[in-house]
Parts: sequence; structure tokens; C-alpha cells
Amino acid sequence: MNVYLNNKDICVNNEFYIAPVYNEMIADGKKFVYYNVGSEVNGMYGLGIPKDLNKFVNNPISFNWEN
Repeated sequence: MNVYLNNKDICVNNEFYIAPVYNEMIADGKKFVYYNVGSEVNGMYGLGIPKDLNKFVNNPISFNWEN
């Protein structure tokens, strides 16, 4: 995705969002699939606002990182 962020000025209010990157990739003929990871806090963790990030960081799942 970095190739799309670095090569085009696709930011809003000086912030980058994922949807415009998807639009660029679709325009380039890329294909997407999806996988249901579960409902919020049961597999899906939104990180879009500080409140969401704090909820995730304080959840034990955030410490389960493996390289």
C-alpha cells in the first residue's frame, strides 16, 4: 500500500485514510477478498480514534504479538 500513499497525494486534512488507497488499487485492477474476523472486541478492533486505541491497548489481546 505504501506505493499508493507515496506516489499520490491522497490525504484528507493532512491525514491518510485507507478507503482512497483501496480505490486506487481497484483502479489498477487489484482484486480483494474479505475475511470475517468477528465483531468489535471479539476479533475486530477499530483504531481510528484515541478512544478506540486506548480500548485496544488496555485489552490483553494487544500483548499477544508474535513476529
